[in-house]
Amino acid sequence: MKRRRIPQTCSPRLINQQFNQELSEECLFITKDKAKLEQLDLLRSEIRNIDEQLLLLLSKRLECAKEIGKIKNELKIPVRNFQVEKQVFRRVENISEKIGLPNDFSSSIFEQIILASVKTQTSLPNMNGKESNMKVLILGGMGRMGKWFSLFCTSNGMTVKSFDPHYPETDYNLSQLPDNLDVFDMIVISTPLNRIAKDVKEILQRRPSGLIFDIASLKTEIIQELQSLNLNGIKYVSTHPMFGPTAMNLHGKNLIICKVKSEKAVSEVVELFEDTSASLKIIPIEEHDTIMSYSLNLAHFVNILMGTMLSKHGPSFKTLKQFSSTTFEKQIKTTSEVVSENPELYWAIQHQNSHRDILFDQLVSTCNQIFDASEKATPTEFRQLMKNAHDYFQMAGK
Repeated sequence: MKRRRIPQTCSPRLINQQFNQELSEECLFITKDKAKLEQLDLLRSEIRNIDEQLLLLLSKRLECAKEIGKIKNELKIPVRNFQVEKQVFRRVENISEKIGLPNDFSSSIFEQIILASVKTQTSLPNMNGKESNMKVLILGGMGRMGKWFSLFCTSNGMTVKSFDPHYPETDYNLSQLPDNLDVFDMIVISTPLNRIAKDVKEILQRRPSGLIFDIASLKTEIIQELQSLNLNGIKYVSTHPMFGPTAMNLHGKNLIICKVKSEKAVSEVVELFEDTSASLKIIPIEEHDTIMSYSLNLAHFVNILMGTMLSKHGPSFKTLKQFSSTTFEKQIKTTSEVVSENPELYWAIQHQNSHRDILFDQLVSTCNQIFDASEKATPTEFRQLMKNAHDYFQMAGK
């Protein structure tokens, strides 16, 4: 078979007779679309210019942020101002609506812009912010979420101490719990899930005068410990941040506030976070674990199930990636993130939820429904299952 040569021009003298007609048609196609190709080049050139302008504007914005940081430093103002960040996202949402940009697209860009601005300001020398009169103690302050709350509090000008006996004593971390807890205006309990209920009980038994809240992912064991305590006069509330320690801003993040007894405690936690962009959900503590069995346990279970099945029965991930669909790509992104998390924490979430057995019974029952529908000769039942699921999600927008 002869190798086909690509002609330098459309001259018939350079075209092998065998391919004369075919190449003539190609040349005609290129000639007809020459104007389109030139327009394409012009548009790409315009995009390159716009990209350069965007980067120059971003650089200019970071320079402004740097100057703001210097002024904050002189005035001893904290780096983070969550109320200002909240206003930025509202402004972005309003502008996006006016010019027809999807808000989730615009907001995701500005999340990174704000994060870069914060990093720019915190990198300046002596950016310690002001020290307010508010003192905070974080139990488990050396853990990942403990460090997140420490940064959050110091960014708001509070003085923070950690109590974490598993780490050496430092100016920040205490190896022994102070005798007098009344010196702290706020106590955050951020210890591991397998012991947080005991820590909550220990703190509440000492009846400190400040605000107390835990961040436990499950509440059943805490509820059991609370039954033996007199909570009158104690400002205690249970919270559950629905985000992890890598969250640099709270835009679009949920924070669950579980009401126990003290209305004052609820209002103080709301006040603490109301200037952020977090969505605050207030529910009775008794309702928390039922909801979590679906939004947390089920979500974790499905992803751990997929990861386990692939690792035990599937081909190599390298092979499978070559045949991945859009749905598979979306799913494995979440699955890979879940199975990379703390196994002890994820085991505790499955193990300690008092609604676990109900959830697992429902899982088995639902799987059997799907199995049965798949085996039927007609898609009627399968179609109905998918319609029910579709209608469930559609109702969320109404």
